[in-house]
Amino acid sequence: MMKYDFAILGAGIAGLTLLDTAFRRGLWLDKKILLVDRSFDKNPNKRISFWSTEENPLPHFEYLAWNKLAIFSNQGQQIDLVTDEYRYFSFDASAYRANLLAKMANQSNVTMLEGEVENLEQKAGQCTISVNSSLFHAEYVFQTIFEKPLLKAYNQYFLQHFVGWKISTKQGSWDADKAIIMDYRTPQENGTTFIYCLPVSEEEIFVEYTIFSKNLLSKEAYREKLTSYLSDVWNLDDYKIIEEEYGVIPMTDFAFDRRIGNIISLGSAGGDTRGSTGYTFTNTVRTIDLLLSAYQKGNLKGLSFPSRRKEQFYDAILLYVLDSGNYEGHALFTDLFRKAKTTRIFRFLDSKSDFVNDLHIMLSLRTSPFLKGMFRLLKKKWFAL
Repeated sequence: MMKYDFAILGAGIAGLTLLDTAFRRGLWLDKKILLVDRSFDKNPNKRISFWSTEENPLPHFEYLAWNKLAIFSNQGQQIDLVTDEYRYFSFDASAYRANLLAKMANQSNVTMLEGEVENLEQKAGQCTISVNSSLFHAEYVFQTIFEKPLLKAYNQYFLQHFVGWKISTKQGSWDADKAIIMDYRTPQENGTTFIYCLPVSEEEIFVEYTIFSKNLLSKEAYREKLTSYLSDVWNLDDYKIIEEEYGVIPMTDFAFDRRIGNIISLGSAGGDTRGSTGYTFTNTVRTIDLLLSAYQKGNLKGLSFPSRRKEQFYDAILLYVLDSGNYEGHALFTDLFRKAKTTRIFRFLDSKSDFVNDLHIMLSLRTSPFLKGMFRLLKKKWFAL
């Protein structure tokens, strides 16, 4: 039976960023580490985007960045966002993962194991992992493999699902310096639906058809909607699809266990995905920084993570509002960005919001649907006791 200091379950963005950050800080280089994933070869196309006030948030990897942002309402109104110290970033997650996997393959203290995690348990400060019917021991396990949780009666569980294309064309008429983070100029019959437009150059752009709902579409349906959007909104019919991505991100108010003894969860598995938006990367990086800082101080065993109850409560109410249909998602998010300062919204979504900031966000939205959503949530929680 092999023994390790640390086991990382899942070689996705969260697990690999944890390892890479530790090594860059000079940590864990003398530790035996087990890295487990279903497949190190399968590397689906995917982009990850986020906002940040940092000048260079990914110093060791290529990314795109925009100072100018906008959204479009369902009626076609353009709202230019004043971002102040914030910029919007996007990077190729598949290339990022491939790059870090290559680095881990050259780390003599990292054992890479392909297989299914069949069981995980701990006893007396020792974790035991079963993979491919073999047992492995580790002092600490960092769990990043997401599985849909067993929901309580009051939990909401939405999906953010999307198909994105990187296209090239000679007909491009977009502003190459401006990212459109939500364009609602598309039919809304399947739920809160928007297009994401991230220019690469004057001739290349990344466009993504995104839905917040509880049901997936066929891949062909997403493609048809993208084709219609490019034709109807951008008058684009002559273009080449360079690459395609498909993804599904959970949006839920479920309270994930961040830590059970020496098993620490991060990424979507640890609740780093914001239930109201699906944004995950920034929260994951923050969790990793907290974890490694505690390790450097010799306090990993005593580390406790900040409470997320306030954010989970807010997200739960918003998901109840979307579920009710009393405040359509396209109208809700348009009102939010039209009436509240973008910097306040970003602080709110980054869980860096105080009461005054929270109040500004609340006052930018219609009150009645949120009060009804809150009472519906509290009623369901009461009867679930």
